[in-house]
Amino acid sequence: MREKSLNFAMRNDQMINVQELTVTRDVTILDNISWSMKKGENWAILGPNGSGKTTLISVLTAYVTMTSGKITLLGREYGEYDWRTLRKSVGIISSQISEAILPSITVTDLVISGKHAMLNNWFEPLYHERNRALGLLEKYHCAYLAKRKWKQLSVGEKQRVMTARAFMAEPELLIMDEPCAGLDPVARQRFINYCEKMFSKDEAPALVLITHHIDEIIPEITHVMLMKEGQVAMQGRKTDIMTAENLSKLYDAAVMLNYNKGRYYAEYCLSI
Repeated sequence: MREKSLNFAMRNDQMINVQELTVTRDVTILDNISWSMKKGENWAILGPNGSGKTTLISVLTAYVTMTSGKITLLGREYGEYDWRTLRKSVGIISSQISEAILPSITVTDLVISGKHAMLNNWFEPLYHERNRALGLLEKYHCAYLAKRKWKQLSVGEKQRVMTARAFMAEPELLIMDEPCAGLDPVARQRFINYCEKMFSKDEAPALVLITHHIDEIIPEITHVMLMKEGQVAMQGRKTDIMTAENLSKLYDAAVMLNYNKGRYYAEYCLSI
C-alpha cells in the first residue's frame, strides 16, 4: 500500500488556495494574487522572466514570507500549521534548491533528504530509507550515480537525481520550477518526454509547472496561469488560455501558436 507522509482532508478538493497574496520588499514583487487549484488539476504557470513565478512558489513553500494575503496548501492554512511538516507532502524540483546543496553530499544521502524536506542530510539514514533511495535512483535511470558527490554531476544528472529526491516522500503535490533550465536540447527533450509518461499515470501527484517555455507544457497540464509584472494576467483551462492573442499580450510580441500531438509550439515575430 502506498504510504503518505501526511494525509490531509482537502477542503472542497482544493490543493492550493491563494487569496489576495502580496509580497513587497523595496518594490512590489507580487501584487494581489488569487488562485485556486483543485484536486485532479495540473497547472502550468507561464510568464516572462521577472514576472513573479518563482516568488509565488517560494511563498507557497514558505521559503519567502508574504506581506499580506492568505494561503491554504493541502487543506492547511498558512500560520495555523507547521509548514516545515507540510513540506514533506510537497516535492520540489528547482534550480534554486540545487544551488543550496552541499557539493560534498553523496547522491544517495541527497535523495534521502527529500523524505524529510531537508536540503541536506544531517543524520544517519535508516536502512529502509537507503533502500528506497536506491530504488528511486534505479527508477529514474541514475543508479550509477549513487555513490558520487553532488559536485561531480552534470546538469542533466542533477535533474534526474532531484526528480528521485522529489519522490522520496511520495508527495501529493509536485512543483517543478523551470526544471529544464541549463539542460542541453537532447537532455531537455528527454526530460519533457519523461514527464509526459510520468504524469499520464493514475498514481502521479498533482503538478505545478513553472516555465517561460510554451513547448514544456505537457498534454497532462489542464490549466494555465499567465503572469506578468507580479500580477495574474489570466488564468483558467488550458484550451481557453493558450491562444496566440493571449500570449502576444503576455510577451509584448506577435506570437504564432501551433498545436501538435497535445503540445504547443510558438514562433515569435520580432522586429530587429
